[in-house]
Amino acid sequence: MDEKRAELRDLHSQLRLSLKPLRALDLADESYTAEFSLDFLNMTVNTFSSSTNLRYLGTLVLPVDSKQRLEFYALLMNIPRLQCIEVDVSEWDPAPMTPAALRALMFELRIYCPTVARVIFVYDFDRVVMKLEDNRCVLDSEAAPDTLWREI
Repeated sequence: MDEKRAELRDLHSQLRLSLKPLRALDLADESYTAEFSLDFLNMTVNTFSSSTNLRYLGTLVLPVDSKQRLEFYALLMNIPRLQCIEVDVSEWDPAPMTPAALRALMFELRIYCPTVARVIFVYDFDRVVMKLEDNRCVLDSEAAPDTLWREI
């Protein structure tokens, strides 16, 4: 993990040099953990501040532990334009992959980050997209989760 954190610091220092505003940040590594995701979020918030144009963020491991999850949401509150987030829930037992469970998690996330209109849930490399439609969370079977970051 120390090597991953060093890579992350290097990535953020390079992104800081960009002349265009960052709108999407999508990282994926099967070795990421909830702890690393908190480090990543913390570094992202500290690097790009609250004036960020970041609209898409992924893939982050959504913590199971409620205290860590609240810390996760608190960090997301500092990304005011976030519209879509990709979260990995592979460590959850039982898997929250029923429509009712996904809706509950999306509504929980929107309490802290009300600008989020889409959530991509990842469970063992399978992706399910939930979207907000008429104040309801519904499955978005037409979305292409692998390229959604380009559209946001």
